[in-house]
Amino acid sequence: MSSNNTNGDTLKMDTVKSVFLLAGLLLLTVGTNGRRLHQPVEKEDDGSRTGRSTSGLPPSVLLRTPYNGSVDDRNDDTVYHYAVYDSYSKGTNHYGLMATMDVYGFSLSRDQETAAAIWVGNQPSQDFILVGWHVKPSLYGDSRTRFFTYWTKDGFLTTGCYNTACPGFQLQADARAFPGDVIDPVSETNGRRQNITIKVYKEDQTGDWWVHYGFNSNPTAVGKFPKSLFTGLTDSTADFAFGGYTYNAITQLTPPMGSGSSQTGSAASFSDLQYIEQDGTVSAVAGNLPSYVDNRSCYSVTPIVNGKFFYGGPGGC
Repeated sequence: MSSNNTNGDTLKMDTVKSVFLLAGLLLLTVGTNGRRLHQPVEKEDDGSRTGRSTSGLPPSVLLRTPYNGSVDDRNDDTVYHYAVYDSYSKGTNHYGLMATMDVYGFSLSRDQETAAAIWVGNQPSQDFILVGWHVKPSLYGDSRTRFFTYWTKDGFLTTGCYNTACPGFQLQADARAFPGDVIDPVSETNGRRQNITIKVYKEDQTGDWWVHYGFNSNPTAVGKFPKSLFTGLTDSTADFAFGGYTYNAITQLTPPMGSGSSQTGSAASFSDLQYIEQDGTVSAVAGNLPSYVDNRSCYSVTPIVNGKFFYGGPGGC
């Protein structure tokens, strides 16, 4: 893995429209080999934001506000799509989450983004942390795949930034990786998979949120979001969401998500999903969480089985 610091160090959020999740649940069956991924429990979700760049940051899927649809009604030239799981509706609060994701690369236009991430949030306070991998030409000026972080304390309205573009995320002195680093090589859709493992957890004694990262290896400390950044994430447990999302201008087709395939066997995956508890022990992520997939003609998720699920699709919608 090679390093490449963020070119968009001045990028700040100006405004983001949050998202609405429908309350209906629908249980569907597991997909079989060679078929499109079937949808487990499902809800609708989407939204957008604008900033100094021409592309956006996804509103947290943990937000619950009265907005429904894929196009931002304030800035109706932007679209987000999601294929994620969310612990919020289950009322299961934990101190952290760990997951392994295979990573992929795509050549995208400036007005497109594809990503896979973990959201950490506290809905009442609208404190959120986002950690994962993405391809985002508007931020870096290229289509290389990168490890990234983001934080906000007001629901993506006026606070927060990517990586280390503003005061917030504090790097570990001996960190082996940095937010904004290029991930190379990336997975081949029908070949060898390259993985990153991300661990995000709250240190019980300090209340700081630590990020660990590993490329085809066990994760090591990258840095932390200090307790002083937040209100709701300081003295309470958190809700989590995880999965894939895409962004595009409304004039363009949706980009690929995950591996770009929705076929079982070649779709991208999250695996080794584990919650981290207050005492540092881990517990398996249950398979009964609801998923949120807003465009089934483009993207899919499978049920979580033994801490693993597949997600994504070719886009082109």
